[in-house]
Amino acid sequence: MGYSTDEVKLFEVIENLDSNKLVLPNFQREFVWGKSDQSSLLASFFVKLPIGSFLFLDGPKDEFPSKQIGRKKSLINYEDIDYNNVNFLLDGQQRITTLTTIFKDVFLEANNVQQFNEIHKDTFNVLQKRWFISADTKSFKDFFDFENLKFNLNQYKFTEPQDIEDMFKYLTINRSKDEDCWYNPLYRYNNSLDKNEYYDLVVDESSSDKLIPLFFVYEAYKQKKTGDIFNPDDTHLFRVLDKIASYHTGSLDSNKAYRWADNVFKYLLNILESNLHIIKVPRDERGRAIQIFEKINSGGTALDTFDLIVAKADDKKDENFKIYKSNKESLRNAIY
Repeated sequence: MGYSTDEVKLFEVIENLDSNKLVLPNFQREFVWGKSDQSSLLASFFVKLPIGSFLFLDGPKDEFPSKQIGRKKSLINYEDIDYNNVNFLLDGQQRITTLTTIFKDVFLEANNVQQFNEIHKDTFNVLQKRWFISADTKSFKDFFDFENLKFNLNQYKFTEPQDIEDMFKYLTINRSKDEDCWYNPLYRYNNSLDKNEYYDLVVDESSSDKLIPLFFVYEAYKQKKTGDIFNPDDTHLFRVLDKIASYHTGSLDSNKAYRWADNVFKYLLNILESNLHIIKVPRDERGRAIQIFEKINSGGTALDTFDLIVAKADDKKDENFKIYKSNKESLRNAIY
């Protein structure tokens, strides 16, 4: 059959991660990208530049122990996967993890403080953040034309990624401090708010601070895709945009504010429709993944190609599905 190539929308990739159609094999190393790498990728993605290819290996769900993306130890129980075959993410972990955790609210999967603390502790430190677009245009190129509220949907064609990296801002999520800050999910749990009540608070506070929560983008796209009748005005993302624009114009030009909010809303949702270039290798031709991996893997956190291909997880029946006996051990030693 041979390997195949495909174009898959970012939204579909996030959906497949949610449903465990796409999983991260446990032999993959840790997530290591810091703020600079993450903001650089985000800026390139925002101006619709290619961000490289991704390598998937098709195989039965119990071929390798798998873990949740962005987590240190959260391994997936095979019985919780509804598919016999899955795609294992072999190359592109840093990029896919970055985009997924920026556009999706990974912290509100918890129902209480204890669950939040467990998720937070299991999330890599460099991912314990919430990302925003800042509407304070004093220190960066005004990509969305906050000042004049005349956003051009084709602005990306005239923008270099480095020109807008400073437009993105993150706020760090802590377990032991900042509990009274609106951006910290602990505020929700400590005040017994349900998800919508908390998001209403985020809408008010973030728009007041001129910050657009990027974790609202995936939520809005899901509403668009699954709702029979979709009204953008009802989404938390649009409400933030409209409030920011309205604060800027006052009551003098509500139509102008609405048009700007609508254009920016469309652009942000369109970001999730950007295609990622996927190379898929069938299980019976995994040997070809060696050459493919070496060709497409430039930078990033490289695996030993032997480790990558022969990983078979002899100890996958262990109760912890543990492959490595220590963080420094190579998979070659772990399986022999």
